[in-house]
Amino acid sequence: MGDFSKAFMISGLITRMTQALQINLEYNTDILCQNNDTGLTVTEKESRRRLMWSCYVMDALVGSGVDQLTLVDEKDMKIQLPCNERNFVQQIPCLTETLETGNCLKFMSDHVDNKTILPNMGMMAYFVRHISIRKKVLR
Repeated sequence: MGDFSKAFMISGLITRMTQALQINLEYNTDILCQNNDTGLTVTEKESRRRLMWSCYVMDALVGSGVDQLTLVDEKDMKIQLPCNERNFVQQIPCLTETLETGNCLKFMSDHVDNKTILPNMGMMAYFVRHISIRKKVLR
């Protein structure tokens, strides 16, 4: 409690590790896991996303909207937002939006309907959006 220098050190370390492991990028373009030979399961892909978004939230909270104190930039986040808990627990692959409201991943087909994406958005996805807006307001 109140040990801010340690929080900055841990935040910086975590951010560099996420960039080195490239978990800010989708593992592959097979988001809906139609090809079983891609290496990771639905749960593993979603866990990577959730880990990265957790690191983003921590970085945004530690930085308090000051650009010099944050290391994760929104433009570097090339993953979709976390899905709802039901899909995660039942291992159902699905599409969600990116941090930019109303957009899905660029490499996904253009015929993706946003009405089918919105039910897949979970509480964690909206929390990440809330933190992003908070960061912009503080900036």
